[in-house]
Amino acid sequence: MYSVRSIVKGGSFNDTVFETFREMLGDEKYNELKDFLDFYRIECRVDEKNRLVISIYFSYEKKWYDVAMVDLNDGSIKKFLTDREFISKINNENLYILSNLESEIKRTSTVILSIIAFLIGASIGIIILQIL
Repeated sequence: MYSVRSIVKGGSFNDTVFETFREMLGDEKYNELKDFLDFYRIECRVDEKNRLVISIYFSYEKKWYDVAMVDLNDGSIKKFLTDREFISKINNENLYILSNLESEIKRTSTVILSIIAFLIGASIGIIILQIL
């Protein structure tokens, strides 16, 4: 029941998760990586002892990691990864996201160019049929 009161009082766990990341990464690194936060697969769960367990799926390893645990009663944080390991994994994940972004942009541009070529070809075909 206390967990429900914590959710209502806090609004959501997003703030708790992001503050935990800020503490693990430091302000400078967190501000650098803030743009990538929407691309991370983050999962949170509250265990029976009223602790929020934060997990991240690192796509480049295809594996879930428990990153930290926040006690909702007193706000203390227990880290499962060292700050250095966490930063290394986050950097690798960002590189993976950027490499996939480039391939998605190439794929999308190929589809768009194919559609444009089809429309131009169809337009020329209609014009030729009208002339004949």
